[in-house]
Amino acid sequence: MLFLLAFSGYGVVGKAGYEPSTMKLIQTAINKIVQKSILILAALFIAHAFSNPAIAQLYQKGSVNIGIEGGVQFTNVSTSYTSNSPESGLGFSIGPYVEYHVSPEFKLRLGMNYDSRAFGINESSIWIAKCEDSLIVYKNSYIQIKRDYKVNYMTLPLSIIYVKGNEKFKIYVQLSFYYSIYINAHQVGFNDLYIDSLDFQNVCDTTINVGHNIKEFDEAVDKGFNSSDFGLNFYIGGIIRLSPSLGLTIAPGFTWGMGNVFEDQSIMSNWSRIFKINTGIVYTLKKK
Repeated sequence: MLFLLAFSGYGVVGKAGYEPSTMKLIQTAINKIVQKSILILAALFIAHAFSNPAIAQLYQKGSVNIGIEGGVQFTNVSTSYTSNSPESGLGFSIGPYVEYHVSPEFKLRLGMNYDSRAFGINESSIWIAKCEDSLIVYKNSYIQIKRDYKVNYMTLPLSIIYVKGNEKFKIYVQLSFYYSIYINAHQVGFNDLYIDSLDFQNVCDTTINVGHNIKEFDEAVDKGFNSSDFGLNFYIGGIIRLSPSLGLTIAPGFTWGMGNVFEDQSIMSNWSRIFKINTGIVYTLKKK
């Protein structure tokens, strides 16, 4: 189906699509199972930490770290409602976090990131438009829709981190559950509606001419994107200690988005193929 949402013009109807109700139900069921599994694992982990006297004591007396981390991310969207696969975009994320050591090897992290993601679409189709009470297929004409989107969120990741190493260098594995709150979006691109001279006599819209009718976009997107997103992050990183209390971090990783990207829930979509490279500074407030 031609990808339109609320972003195109010229009264385009687009290609015929299909009703993805079965796939939507499957995706919804999988998302609910994943959410419940994460909550159960988190609850079991916390319960175990406080029920074990040794770990509970370490938790109360553990070191506290604060830091800031940011980096680039290569993002894209998976959806069944575009003829062509969406194009990857370049975004970034940055924000502070606080960590608490549950044990010498495990720590919990809570962060807050400004999370800018990007993707693009490039779709073309035979032009189908409504003229009076009828739909007309203009077989010799077409419309091309090109968009680059920047979608911004405030993301709250909760992480469990396993750390191993010495006083100079540590490696770590990080698993995060994140919840993102939509802030705004911006689109840059154009609609190129080409009308062949053979089709022009059947065009009802008097603002449309023979040849290329180009409408450019560089504006905020008022609607179309979902108000939130959630998913998982996975990182493998390293910490280089500059001093007992100060360190540098670097961590490449991946993100699996599970929420629907678009406001229209009938359009199955999620953030996918997100690869990140983060760097940052960590400061220890309290040593065990």
